[in-house]
Amino acid sequence: MIKRRSLKRQIVVPTILMFTVLMVLLFGVIRYSARRTIENFIYDDIYAKQEDMYQGMTMVLDEINLFYSRIVLSNQLQAIIEDDTLSDEERNTLFQEMMVQVGMNTDLFKEIVFYFDGNMVRYEDEMHYGSISPAFLQTTLDSSALIEFHDVVMSADNHPHLLFAKPLSSAFSNVDQGAVFFYLDETEFRRFYDTIDEDLGYSFILTSEHRVISNSSGELVGSQLFDTGLFTFNRLPNHTQQTIDGETYIIIVNESQTFKNQYNLEWQIVSVLSYETLYESVIRLNRYNVILGIVMGLVALFLSLRIAQKISNPINNIIQNLRHFTSTKEKQPDKQAYSDELLELESTYDDMIVQIIDLIKKNKRDAETQRQLELYTLQMQINPHFLYNTLDAIAWMAKIKKQDDIEHLVLALAKFFRMSLHKGEKYIDVIDEIEIIRHFMEIELVRFPDKFTVSYHIDKSIKHQKTLKLILQPIVENAIKHGIGELDRKGHITIHAIDDESDIVFEVTDNGIGFDPKTLKTDTTSAKRPGGYGLKNVDDRLKLEYGEPYGIQVESRPNGGTKVTLRIKKT
Repeated sequence: MIKRRSLKRQIVVPTILMFTVLMVLLFGVIRYSARRTIENFIYDDIYAKQEDMYQGMTMVLDEINLFYSRIVLSNQLQAIIEDDTLSDEERNTLFQEMMVQVGMNTDLFKEIVFYFDGNMVRYEDEMHYGSISPAFLQTTLDSSALIEFHDVVMSADNHPHLLFAKPLSSAFSNVDQGAVFFYLDETEFRRFYDTIDEDLGYSFILTSEHRVISNSSGELVGSQLFDTGLFTFNRLPNHTQQTIDGETYIIIVNESQTFKNQYNLEWQIVSVLSYETLYESVIRLNRYNVILGIVMGLVALFLSLRIAQKISNPINNIIQNLRHFTSTKEKQPDKQAYSDELLELESTYDDMIVQIIDLIKKNKRDAETQRQLELYTLQMQINPHFLYNTLDAIAWMAKIKKQDDIEHLVLALAKFFRMSLHKGEKYIDVIDEIEIIRHFMEIELVRFPDKFTVSYHIDKSIKHQKTLKLILQPIVENAIKHGIGELDRKGHITIHAIDDESDIVFEVTDNGIGFDPKTLKTDTTSAKRPGGYGLKNVDDRLKLEYGEPYGIQVESRPNGGTKVTLRIKKT
């Protein structure tokens, strides 16, 4: 039993579903577009700020080069180098005076060390910053780079400094080997991070060995990072999303090719930013979308209920009138006035009632006709049943007395009746219907030897489709009796069974004497012509079973043969 759903529900539910799908798609597009736009803006802004940090670091390294030039061009440097009478203490004093004269930026440079031919001159106390390692000293002396970076050096008060060095060019002095070492205050690098809001997160500078040489908070300076996969990308700048200690962060890595090419320093700027803070606008937009979707969903529900009520109420009134007619066979007029469409529906209500009454009468007539045809068919089935048993006995007698022709004829007739009976079923396969014709033709060829030939053309795809029983035999019998039987030459009958999409078409064609269709009435199956009663019976059965478009069509012309077409519906 099909569960009945109210018209109001059938309107409201699809409307809400359709609205929900549209809203999900709309909000999805908005969210995706907004997220992409905001992401592009955020990342482009961070990338730009990281580039500004590279510019700041470039300025610091340029300051080292400029200060280096002022040192090596100073006359006092030559005195320190060439005067062999000076003690180490006197050289340090002269070097300190020289640093003041060349304008040493004490905020940036916390210690300057000058090395030449095994001698070491310092601006500050060696114990405060420690000695320079022999390995880095040799690396600097052998270097041809614009500048050499060593590592983070901690002062005696545990303050981080960055150690840079430049080899002393022979063009500026007559020393065999020399170098200048610069201790830069790491805090001078931190001011470049001010371009990125501290509320977003922190940034740091990472070397190719994944050592942190500068950090916005100062906590990671000098530390070694082992999770190198976080900073490895096929191209830079780039970013990734990671969860650290239960918090979600966006890690943005940038590398300046210009900075790398100029100073041969493979440094990366890494910014670790709070996802929630960075995407605050996106998260807020998502919340607004959810709230807006709920509000719009409630509005859609209210409007769909109102619309469904306006549509369903008048229709429900008409349904009540139809139920009243069903029980009383009287029309109950609707006194309410609705929209034009519903008034038109009401106006067609009376016409529909009249048509229903006419259809009831027609159905009664058709039912009576069908009952008569079924009785007729039953009689045809009962008679063959008796004859089949009798013919079977005759065939055995003919076989015993070795009367082969009689046995063959009787067996063919018996098979014909057995197939016609077919267990009393109303429908049989198309191939079984053709088999009935084959047995019928065997009998007719015994009656009329060498009078005609027969050929069959059956589409394989419809062999096991169902058809009404005994619809071809009357057609074939008419072709033999009224078409081929009156010929003075040998006739031929062709039987086609054709697969025509949703229909099955049977064609029975003969080359008999034919007739003039003009002598018939409009109905080509009229019983006024020879054999017409059998054709009309078959046509009525087809129309009652399959509907008005189906049935029999006859085409013929004098001395031109006849073609009878039967069209049925596939079941």
